[in-house]
Amino acid sequence: MKNLKDNIIGMFAVIGIMTLLMGSYSEQSQRVNYGTPESHEWEMIIRDDASVAYMVNKKTGEVRKYDANSSRYIIPKLN
Repeated sequence: MKNLKDNIIGMFAVIGIMTLLMGSYSEQSQRVNYGTPESHEWEMIIRDDASVAYMVNKKTGEVRKYDANSSRYIIPKLN
């Protein structure tokens, strides 16, 4: 009977050690970014007559021009 108890305690010890090891490895893949959220990178600037709006990405400097009469942004033509 004592041998059976020792085997059961040993199995639980092995399971506990394996759980601790697996938990420490999975911590690396659960990195959390506490930086600026993506929604705060864009700023909207609207002209006085409200016909055109501009979206400026503060991080990359990208500028998008929006027409007030549509929901899509206007792709600028390169000259």
